[in-house]
Formats: sequence, C-alpha cells, structure tokens
Amino acid sequence: MAVRNMLNKQQKVSIGVGCTVITIILLINALIGGFCFDYGLFVFFGKNLPFWADMLVGLFLGEIAIPAAILAFILQFFLSTPIFS
Repeated sequence: MAVRNMLNKQQKVSIGVGCTVITIILLINALIGGFCFDYGLFVFFGKNLPFWADMLVGLFLGEIAIPAAILAFILQFFLSTPIFS
C-alpha cells in the first residue's frame, strides 16, 4: 500500500511539472511571437494593435511572424522603400 501511494505521488508531481513546462513554452511563444507580429505589422502596414491582441495572434502565427520579422529587419538595411521608412 505504501509503495502504491508513493507511485501515485510521483505521477502527480510529474504531471504537474509537464503542465508547467508546456505553459511556460506557450507563454514564451506568445511573448516572442507577439513582439515579432507587432513589429511586422507596423513595418509592413503601419498599423498597431494592443499588445494582448499581438500576443494572441503571435501564439498562433508565431512560426510565421518570427522569420518575417527577422527578414524585415535585415531587408531594411538594403532597401529604401516606403515600407521600411
């Protein structure tokens, strides 16, 4: 009985740690994706959203927004177009 209780405690702790790690990863994704989406939206369209909306969109489009922001940052050094001014 004591062994079974000990295993149940370990399983509960491991489930809690897994949820915590996934939550932290999603928060980091939302934060970085939000910053990159905000930067890209401002650079390409001159628009600005509240940051909570940027984070929400960045959570789902972060995989596209991060490389697009990096590409826009690099291209602004080589191109002199109205988009980058």
